[in-house]
Amino acid sequence: PNTIETIFNLGSVSKMFTAVGIAQLVQENKLSFTDTVGKYITNYPNKDIKNKVSIHHLLTHTSGMGHYLADKRKFLKQREKLKTVKDFVEFFQNEQLRFDPGSKYEYSGNGFELLGRIIEVISGKDYFEYINQNIFQKSDMQNSGFFSPDPNSKIAVGYTNRADDGENIVIGERRENTWINLIKGGAGGGAYSTCHDLLKFSKSLMSYKLINKENVNTLISPKIEIGTKNNQTLYYGYGFQILDVGKGHLRVGHGGSYAGASARLDMYPWLNTTVIVLSNYDEPSAHRVANKAGELILREII
Repeated sequence: PNTIETIFNLGSVSKMFTAVGIAQLVQENKLSFTDTVGKYITNYPNKDIKNKVSIHHLLTHTSGMGHYLADKRKFLKQREKLKTVKDFVEFFQNEQLRFDPGSKYEYSGNGFELLGRIIEVISGKDYFEYINQNIFQKSDMQNSGFFSPDPNSKIAVGYTNRADDGENIVIGERRENTWINLIKGGAGGGAYSTCHDLLKFSKSLMSYKLINKENVNTLISPKIEIGTKNNQTLYYGYGFQILDVGKGHLRVGHGGSYAGASARLDMYPWLNTTVIVLSNYDEPSAHRVANKAGELILREII
């Protein structure tokens, strides 16, 4: 049975950790948001990505790069080999750009894996080690990490009812997601955490323990409009999803989903309130609860 201390797969909620890691390097003057990929990964085989794609493009999903899960059959064939950020980058590094960098928004897990590789090159540390030392440990997140899928007593096994090829087709009763789960997550998603630990992350971030106020504001400020939801405008910042909930107020955070995993972390900074929902069922299990919580929070305010 799940408890408040159960450890769940976060999916793309993890992208916030990568964004904070990049901002830390910016704060240390080791990196600029306007730098191109080629400044740090000099041997990247795709010259367009190397010379035209910037850190800004990667953080805002405007790079033109694709998503390693787009072709799930290809991913499943290589899944057991993807154990490091470098493995993920090598998996997609020969793919061509889908559009000119900066011309539009298109969600890209590849872009965030590349950010993770840049963190490794600059810091000289393995991505997992860097995030553990500079985010999890600094926030006292004792039950968070990038774990292999072998469950222990605190890790929730994911349950999915998706088809055998990983496509989003419901096929009946749920089963364990061990056949599709990542061997180990990366900079684009797949970290594990608990509700308590994510609350610690939220508090550390918004109290400027991880990065200063200027850089927090940079991450959670709208950079590109990506759509509307219930007459509310959706934006993407730097690794953070942003929703204009009305009267100039913003909800910031990130959602995550995978076969047998659904997660949401929503911060309402102006209310000093955080909503965290973690589930070991498919999307939109956590998202429904988080959305309802948001409605109740805002009902008397907006």
